[in-house]
Amino acid sequence: MRKIFIVLSLALLTSGVFAQDFTTKAGNKIDFGFDLFYDIWGNKPDGMQIHGLSFGNSIYAMYEKEIWTKDGRFRLGMGVGVTTHKLSTNTTIKDPYETPITFVPIHEDVEYDKSKFVVNYLDFPIEIRYKTPSKFRLAIGAKLGFRLNNHTTYKGEELTNSGIYQVVKYKKIKDIEGIRFGTSLKFGYKWLNFNVFYSLTKLFSGDKGPELYPISIGITFNPF
Repeated sequence: MRKIFIVLSLALLTSGVFAQDFTTKAGNKIDFGFDLFYDIWGNKPDGMQIHGLSFGNSIYAMYEKEIWTKDGRFRLGMGVGVTTHKLSTNTTIKDPYETPITFVPIHEDVEYDKSKFVVNYLDFPIEIRYKTPSKFRLAIGAKLGFRLNNHTTYKGEELTNSGIYQVVKYKKIKDIEGIRFGTSLKFGYKWLNFNVFYSLTKLFSGDKGPELYPISIGITFNPF
């Protein structure tokens, strides 16, 4: 998944050099954006503590169309992108292939470097965008996402406290919701904006895991 994200990022950023200011005869526009955000996870299970900064990222392309007025202040944006959410904690998944999914705290005597959970989505955002002549920007929208991949990574001593260092990775964890939906807000000046995303969908399906959901807060580099 990392290779796919890198290739897509380079493709979009390279295209953006030539296309970020591309405007059709009808006044429509294609642009590109990159989000860097911090995930706040709601409904964490008992004993789970967030370690470090759980940064996620997103890269996307948007097609804009003027709406309501002819002065370009209001636009409808529709696009596609790839988003990665990360959850770094003091826990591990007891068994990634059993139901329900259970996060178990790592014993305080066990030394470890990393225990994280990562999930990737193919997103289809839609936004109503407003831009003033002074270049202040505001965008309110929503995002529909389809899960692409997910995995866990643990680097540290065996959980039995044997002192043996190990790297354990699991892919395709069970019972993660295949479709997610949430609301978004962006505001800022020129190419630098702040963004907020609130997921209305839980990470795991039904009662097959903890009721975790991300609230993402960060910055957007976007020439819209």
